[in-house]
Order: sequence, then structure tokens, then C-alpha cells
Amino acid sequence: MDIAYECITQGVNSDTYKVTIKFYRDCDGISAPSSFSLDIASASCGQSFSSTVNQVSFTEISPICPGYSTTCTGGTYPGIQEYVYEGQVCLPVECNDWIISTSECCRQGTITNLTNPGGDNIYVETLINNTQPYTDNNTSPVFTNPPVSYICDGQLYCYNNGAFDADGDSLAYNMITPLTGAGTTVTYIAPYSNINPFDGVTSFDPATGNLCVTPTAGVQQVTVIAIEVLEYRNGVLIGSIIRDIQVQVLPCPGNNVPQLTGYDELPINTYNTDTVVCPGDILDVNINAIDLDSNNLNMSWNIGILDPNVNMNFINNGTDSAYANFQWTPS
Repeated sequence: MDIAYECITQGVNSDTYKVTIKFYRDCDGISAPSSFSLDIASASCGQSFSSTVNQVSFTEISPICPGYSTTCTGGTYPGIQEYVYEGQVCLPVECNDWIISTSECCRQGTITNLTNPGGDNIYVETLINNTQPYTDNNTSPVFTNPPVSYICDGQLYCYNNGAFDADGDSLAYNMITPLTGAGTTVTYIAPYSNINPFDGVTSFDPATGNLCVTPTAGVQQVTVIAIEVLEYRNGVLIGSIIRDIQVQVLPCPGNNVPQLTGYDELPINTYNTDTVVCPGDILDVNINAIDLDSNNLNMSWNIGILDPNVNMNFINNGTDSAYANFQWTPS
């Protein structure tokens, strides 16, 4: 679950925002709510009030192959749905510490890395600094990739939430302890923690938000993690968002996950995904996918760079030799 916002009107002493909640439901769990209650508060300005966002859409996002059915549609494979809620919030004064928050009861009792998952709420919050000059039509970062739902035991999996800021603000990332309420966190079973939520090897890059994990082979897990994205403009923190994610580790007998080369032609699985390009120069790279089982592959991207000078072409999609060619001449 996460909360995002977009400034839609500005007043002399107030600003109106469209607030969007994305809520993810395991189709074996309880039904999704028809609305969420928002708590809006600023400690520095002594402000506190509430508002409501209503459900506007839902869709299944299960990573399922064509022709198979999940628990969302009466099948047996695990299924996940994304619900979207929207509403408007007016912030009556300028404050640098507006917090918009919501919670939902309760987490699944099958979670394996918490002491009392069934007694913990899911709580997320978003920070807004609407003081001048940061109030100017600011939009929060948004997640352009759906949260990862399932990964394979014993195999390396790297994931990025695809956080994107339409205003070009700088983003930084933290793995935080998931929240159950304002200032209240879940309790992990030792040795699990916010930076070590899996039984296995975990690494996280605070500059890119890349989360890589190799879960221990033969250990099925249901774990929760939380990613915080901090939004900076000219060195000033002007906002933040939190995504709370539940991940299930499943056995994948007889199958290997696809592998990718980095942006250059380094050996497979070195994951060299950092590169530099100067304005006006062309960046032209191939990203190659290889499947050790010779299965057919399909590649896609999250359109994370909104620039007419970007060309992303997918070659041999639907075959065992799919790859992507990415070209960009930044202004």
C-alpha cells in the first residue's frame, strides 16, 4: 500500500491535492475496503483533520502465464489485485511537515518474519512540505512498477519499485521498518530486521532503490518490507512516500529465473546498471536476457523516462533470445 499526491490548484493561503492510494490484496485474504479514511496533520502548524478517498478501480496484477487461473478468478495459483482510491484534500495553510496517513486492519497471519502479524495494522504515510517555493504544483514521487509479489527460493532476484518524479526532484531511498500506526513499527522475529527481512542474502542500494535478494533454498517465506522514498529540491526535503510490500517466497522446482546483462557487455549477472551520459550525446545500449532453461522470454519497461528523445525497442520478444535496445539523447 502507498499514498501519492498531485497538486491540482493553488490558492493564496491554501492548496488542493488529488490524493491516490494503491492497495494490494491477496485474493485469498479479506475483501478490499470501499474507501479509506485519511488523517491529515501538521505538528508545527497545530493542524489536524480527516478526509475520505473512495475506490475508483481495481485490476489483477498477478504474474501469471496465459491460460492459467489464480485465486482471483477461481483458480489455485496465488493471485494479487491492485485497488485504486482517489479523493481531494485541501491544505489550509503552508507547513513543512504535513503528514497524510491511513491504516488498514490487519496483516496476514501467515507472515513468517513478524512476531504478531495478525495483530498488526498496515499503516503508510506521506510527507508534504507546501511552504514557498516548494508549493508550486509539486507532485509526489510515484511507483511505476507494481510491488513484487512472489520470488523463487534459492535464486537471485533484483527488483526496483520504479519511483519517478515528474518535477525532476532528486530521490533517495531507505528500507524502513514497516509501520502499524503513527510512530509505531512492527516487531521482527530475530534475526530478521528492516534491512534483513528475508531468510537469505539481501542487499539494497539507497541511491537507486534496487533491492536484491537470494532467499535460502528450501525455505518458504512470507515477509513484509517497507521502502521510503525521500524527495529533495535544491537540497531541501519537500516530501516522502512509503510503500508497504508483502512478498512470498515459493519453490520453483526445475526452473531458473531469467538473467540479464548490465548496460555494458560485462559477464552475465554482474548487474552493472550505472552509467553516465552527457547532454547532447547518445546513450545506446543493449540489455540482453538469457534463460538457462531455453524458455521463451518477454521484456518490457516502465516508461520511467518521459522524453521524446527516448527509443526503447524490444527484439525477439516471445523467444528464448529476447533483448532490448535503449537509445536516449538527453537535452
